[in-house]
Order: sequence, then structure tokens, then C-alpha cells
Amino acid sequence: MTLLNNISIGRKFAVAFGVLVAIMIASGASTFYQLNRASEAASEVERVNALLGTLEAMQVNAVDQSGSIKEFLLSGDRTAIDRYREQGALFDEAAEALLAALGNSSTARGAAEEYIAINADWRQTADRQISLMRQPFTVDEARLMESNGAGRNYVAAMTDKFNLLSEMGEAVVQEAKVKQDSVFLTVEFFAAGSAVLGVVIAVL
Repeated sequence: MTLLNNISIGRKFAVAFGVLVAIMIASGASTFYQLNRASEAASEVERVNALLGTLEAMQVNAVDQSGSIKEFLLSGDRTAIDRYREQGALFDEAAEALLAALGNSSTARGAAEEYIAINADWRQTADRQISLMRQPFTVDEARLMESNGAGRNYVAAMTDKFNLLSEMGEAVVQEAKVKQDSVFLTVEFFAAGSAVLGVVIAVL
């Protein structure tokens, strides 16, 4: 206290003001940095949710392809082939967008490529079934392929890989949300600490 008593009032105000300004600058810089981190986390959540939406659309396309082939095998209605091909085109378009968004370094890219490959392999079988259905004496062969589980196994494999990719995406979303919560908690801590420190300096 003796040291403080020996300092003039003007200098005391100047020092106090300088310290308060320093606290404000440090608090502002920290807040700016933390909010940037929160913005990055929010962008990551938005990006991954968009990818999950694309993946869900692909799964619908994949299942609809199988359903169209089954309908064609049972009824012989050739409009089902058109639907099969339309759904295949939509799947391919979404697959291209998904791989482009994932990039080469993504841990999910390998699983996504396997998912797309399952569809491509099955479509060779489906095209074979369509070809067999064009000749009366090979219709039974086409239908036997389906009875042996061609479509059922395909849908099961696609669903398993879809669930894996969805879990990977949800894990990224949850991690980003935890990061957001941590950032906001840090901002609140710094704001409260700066306020308390400012009051202490003012009192002194």
C-alpha cells in the first residue's frame, strides 16, 4: 500500500486504464479466435449433414433399383426397366458428388467407394437378368437368379455399408458439436474472468 500511496493519482489512473485496455484487448482476441473455431465447427456440421443427405438419397435410389428389377421379373412390365435406369442415373450422379466432396484424404472415402462398387457389381447382374428376360426360354433363369438371393443380398450389403458410412458421419457431427460447446464455454470463462479482473483492477 505504501508503494501505491507514493504514486500520484494521475499515474494510478493511467496504469489502471492501461491494464483495463490490455485486458479488453486480450479478451477480444481470445473471443475472436474462439468464435472462429466455433464457425469452423458449424461449417463442418453443415458439410457432413449435406453428405449424409446425399448418402440417404443414394440408398433410396439403390433400393428402388432393386425393386424395379423385381417388378420387371414378376410382371414383365418394361416400364420397370426405365425406372431402374433412371434410379441408376440418379445414384451415379450422387455418387460422383459424394466422392468429390469427400476428397482423396477422407477416412470415409474407402467405405464410400466400396458402397458404390457394390451397386456397380449388382447392376451387372441386373443387366444380365434383363437380357435373359428378353428370350422366353431364359426367363426362368433370370427369375432363378433373383430367387437365389441376387437382389436380397445386394440390398443387405448396401444397407450394411450405408449404416457404416452414416455412423462415421454422425461421429464427425458429434465431435464438431462437442467442439462448439467447448468453444462457447471457453468464451464464457474468458468473459467472466475479464470482468472480474477488471473490477479488481478498478478497486485497486
